Amino acid sequence: TRTGWGFALDAWGFRKVYAFIIGLQLVTCILFIYTPQYAATFVLAVIVGCACDGGHFAIFTAETARVFGVKLSILVYVFVCIGLSGGTMVGLLLNK
Repeated sequence: TRTGWGFALDAWGFRKVYAFIIGLQLVTCILFIYTPQYAATFVLAVIVGCACDGGHFAIFTAETARVFGVKLSILVYVFVCIGLSGGTMVGLLLNK
């Protein structure tokens, strides 16, 4: 799906694609509480959620390179990945 998000970014621009991703993810999150009743809808909701996450990372790298330049965008991307990993670890520890 990352390739598809990249093509969408080239065709429609960052704001439209990101708004679509956020909207799709919001609808999926709201409907997620109803999906466990049926296995197929649960699997579909997980796939859509993963596709949205892939979209964030696919368009994030291109947009940070455009905004910060290639050299600085690498640092921004590294710090975001470290922050996401650290947040995940803290979340796991707090919910243990």
